[in-house]
Amino acid sequence: LFTDVVKIAEKEGKTVIPLLVPGRSAVSTILSAAIALNADSIYVEVPRRARHDRFLFPFRSFLREWKRNGRLHVPRGKQLAIVAVGDGHEIRIEL
Repeated sequence: LFTDVVKIAEKEGKTVIPLLVPGRSAVSTILSAAIALNADSIYVEVPRRARHDRFLFPFRSFLREWKRNGRLHVPRGKQLAIVAVGDGHEIRIEL
């Protein structure tokens, strides 16, 4: 899986550092790790040929977790974005 992530990122001209972070909730763990690492964006792949409502699914999951955990202590002035990519499209939402 990590090899695939690196290959896809290189193909898109991006640099990634794959991490393995243990946790009970994938979305909560990803958000917490992104904040701890001072990340600007979290990229989520959407399956090919996804319907429009499926393309928005990652946003719903992250926004629900974001609200549930009281915005997870992002430093003042810091922005964190969720970026859904797939099938040649990219949608970015700032949290």
